Amino acid sequence: MTPFGIRKKLKALLGFGEPPKPSTPPRPKYPVTFVLPDRSDYEVEAKQGDSLVLASGRGPYPISTGCSDGTCGTCSVEVWDGEDMLTPADSHEEETKKNNGVAEHMRLGCQTAVLGSGVKVRIVNVLGEDLVE
Repeated sequence: MTPFGIRKKLKALLGFGEPPKPSTPPRPKYPVTFVLPDRSDYEVEAKQGDSLVLASGRGPYPISTGCSDGTCGTCSVEVWDGEDMLTPADSHEEETKKNNGVAEHMRLGCQTAVLGSGVKVRIVNVLGEDLVE
């Protein structure tokens, strides 16, 4: 080991060192409000592209899920504000809602990603709680 990292610096100058790792810009963060079945709420910071399920896990009461591929409908939520700041529902989500009796106006938290600020959703099923209204 050389003092001051001279060997490492020389290798880098001569092109023998590790190539620099590409840096990806940080994703923007947006506040998302989750309303619980008892009408209390909490706010978390979601990175752009995070699903509602992932974002809710940063708070005290995550959305309950029953699958990992958007087929069960357990993670359904009701969008109160900011629908235009969420990804649109695709055919897979619509089919899952139809197959599991989830109301048309509801969204699946695992299939819905945050694109901007102003999102407020009501959680139907809270992880570990039996709070369905």
